[in-house]
Amino acid sequence: MVRKEKQQKAETLVHELIGKIDADPENAQNYYNLGSALVEMQSFPQAEELFRRALSHFTDAKDRDLLTYGLGNVLYAAEFYVEANQEFAKIQDKKLKLDAQLMQAQGFYAQKHYQQAFAYALTVSEQAPKNEVALLLLGDSLLALGQLNQAQEYYQKVWNLNSQSAPAAFHLGLILVTQGKIQAGQAYFAKAKELDGLYYQKQEGRLADLEKVMQKNQL
Repeated sequence: MVRKEKQQKAETLVHELIGKIDADPENAQNYYNLGSALVEMQSFPQAEELFRRALSHFTDAKDRDLLTYGLGNVLYAAEFYVEANQEFAKIQDKKLKLDAQLMQAQGFYAQKHYQQAFAYALTVSEQAPKNEVALLLLGDSLLALGQLNQAQEYYQKVWNLNSQSAPAAFHLGLILVTQGKIQAGQAYFAKAKELDGLYYQKQEGRLADLEKVMQKNQL
């Protein structure tokens, strides 16, 4: 019943956004909003077609950057990471480019290109030092590369900025347990579980695998 209501709300929103495009077809933001709503509904082919059609219509550089970013998001959500990164790389708008670089970092991480993910996330972090997504991605990339101490520094930065971050707490716990600091690690695990039980449950299933990878990288 809840899913049906959610679907109905999404469909209503889509109809409203189509109405806005009909009323103001020269407003690129309207197309972006509709495309984003379609992505939320996981209607990826429709969202991609919308953005590509819009891009063939708009010529203003700022409008095209917004729509290109939207297209990149569609491709990323559909797990076409190489194609998504190609779109994100086209963006020139200064403010949007930072968001695009963060998406590129996430795309590289999803492809297990951890060094490239780290490099792009670091570029973002240097310009936005309090960006938690970038800091977490820096920690995740270093963790995947087996650089535990450096990863710990970034997770700690996130925790210092936001003591409600379940990902930061979980990964600090993971590193501490691997370092043999069991009690301290368990305390962070407990905090992560308290902050976001669903996140902790998902990560707990990966715990044994993560610990094996980390121990292997330390050898």
